[in-house]
Amino acid sequence: MIYYARINKSQQKILDRYVQKLGITTDGERFVLEHILKRDWGRDLLLRDIEMIKYNHPKCPNLIWVKCTTRNGNNNITYNFSVSHIGAKGWINGAKGWIKDDVEEQKLYISSDLYHKMK
Repeated sequence: MIYYARINKSQQKILDRYVQKLGITTDGERFVLEHILKRDWGRDLLLRDIEMIKYNHPKCPNLIWVKCTTRNGNNNITYNFSVSHIGAKGWINGAKGWIKDDVEEQKLYISSDLYHKMK
């Protein structure tokens, strides 16, 4: 698990520009955007562009669709995947069958999911 420091004023401006560019409207979309940007700022990723972060995209209803590009040496890697949305109904923990209602638990799950999908 990666823990991040608070963002500074210049990072906040970048975050605000992406929120406007991508039309971010939900807490879940903003959480995903912040996670990706913080990994870039921490040099865990070398981000080139974020093309889309959209909740309820036709390809994946009730999920957040993510499309972004990173650099790996001379190669560009395009990620195209979905993750869960914070506060979405029906969070089930595998075979145990219980529903996760705790937002902090959901954020931990989404962070872990994003980390593994964007290695």
